[in-house]
Amino acid sequence: MIDFLFGEGSADARQLTNNLGGDPSELVGFVVFGGLCMFYMAWGIGANDCANNFATTWASGALTLKQCVLIAGVCEFCGAIFLGSNVTKTFRKGMVDIKMFDGEDGRTLIVVGMTAVLFSAASWLLLASTFGLPVSTTHSAVGGVIAFGVISKGYSCVMWDKVGMIVASWFISPVLSGVFSFCVFYALKHNVLSAGTQRSFDLTLKVAPAITFIMMFVIVLFVFYKGAKGIGLNKTDPGVAVGIAFGIAAVFAGMSIPVAKNIKEKLDRQEAENQLNNVEGGAADNSAPGNSGDSANNNNDIELKIDSKTKEEETSNTDSQELKQATMSKTERLWCGFCWVTASFQALAHGGNDVANSVGPYAAVIAAHEGDVSKKADVPFWVFVVAGVGIIAGLAMYSKNVMTTIGKDVTQMQPSKAFSAELSATTVILIATAIGIPISTTHASVGAVIGSGVVDDGFKGLNWKTLGKVFTSWVVTLPIVGIGAAGLYGFMLPIAVETPIV
Repeated sequence: MIDFLFGEGSADARQLTNNLGGDPSELVGFVVFGGLCMFYMAWGIGANDCANNFATTWASGALTLKQCVLIAGVCEFCGAIFLGSNVTKTFRKGMVDIKMFDGEDGRTLIVVGMTAVLFSAASWLLLASTFGLPVSTTHSAVGGVIAFGVISKGYSCVMWDKVGMIVASWFISPVLSGVFSFCVFYALKHNVLSAGTQRSFDLTLKVAPAITFIMMFVIVLFVFYKGAKGIGLNKTDPGVAVGIAFGIAAVFAGMSIPVAKNIKEKLDRQEAENQLNNVEGGAADNSAPGNSGDSANNNNDIELKIDSKTKEEETSNTDSQELKQATMSKTERLWCGFCWVTASFQALAHGGNDVANSVGPYAAVIAAHEGDVSKKADVPFWVFVVAGVGIIAGLAMYSKNVMTTIGKDVTQMQPSKAFSAELSATTVILIATAIGIPISTTHASVGAVIGSGVVDDGFKGLNWKTLGKVFTSWVVTLPIVGIGAAGLYGFMLPIAVETPIV
């Protein structure tokens, strides 16, 4: 790669990067451009990675797209602001040896290189989101960092053992979450959901406290170890964390009993009203068939049909989830509540954890501009605010393609299946984080959807054409972002060295 970009004298070219000259503190323009790229990257995280958290819930009809954006607007932003670490890794996942970038020359390389990484990774997220491909934002950032390290300091600069762990995660993440999701949804389907409409409704009410306990226990631990590093909760003693999670889960389980009872009464009341309206409507249709109002009634029927058709077309073009909610069974409506909780806490943890994929590289830019760079750097509060706004904007503006792929194109979703997938992905991510197994949130979410989908129709019920595109996008993420970052780095470095932007 170095020979290709710099010509045959790759060693001489690499030596050139050690004698750049110039003052990195003068590269103010690069810092400003890097900030814009950071927002661009955060936007891409919202459009692609954040969409994973809501894809199954949205596709199942539990939440409309507007509701997803509203919840994400609160949870993602709060997660980024209050749970995001104010001391973040400057090089994502420690992929590059920071010691090789000492001195003013090294600082200049970092300012230029990490700006190139942000722009390249964000552009790949935009492209992937356009085609509805769920890719890992972490791996996107890592791909750029690897290429920057190789082209600036050589292959020895990169921690290749960690690259191998990333490759392993392509298989570990979906397999673990897929198996877990299969087991969860299989148990629910054969013990609760397949018992008939009324029976499954009653069974769901009975098991609601137990499900709530399990769900909250997993979620609280997930927030501790995955999404609250910014306030140090991840450093809590495991025994204390388990005790806190147990207590909070027990409280929510107790609260679920009156809530479930209230929901049951509300749904029963709605069902009775619908039946009464149907009876009254039938009686009105059969009465006085020969009166002079028949023509008017017929005209009204025609107008109603036209109006209904128009509304259906408008709904299909915007958000058909309202229609799904209106036709959903009582049992599935109960499961909607569980989906809301899992999606909300996933968004909270996601905002606190994955905001670092945009903030981390920019922290390196700021640190290199101001002084020597270390493995970790303080991040100004305003950076998290900007990143949080970017994530929300990306989700609101451009997330539907990815949400459609995960929630609809792979397999059809209903709230109970969506809950199984979300809880399984969260659990697997939590376990993997605790024991140090490399895992991707995106890959885990896709694997969980596959696992729950297999329960219904087996592997033949999955859209393998779509999955083939998704799997391919995972593999090409590292090289595509790497090539883009290397090219942009090679283009911008002479500008920074010869004509510093001030």
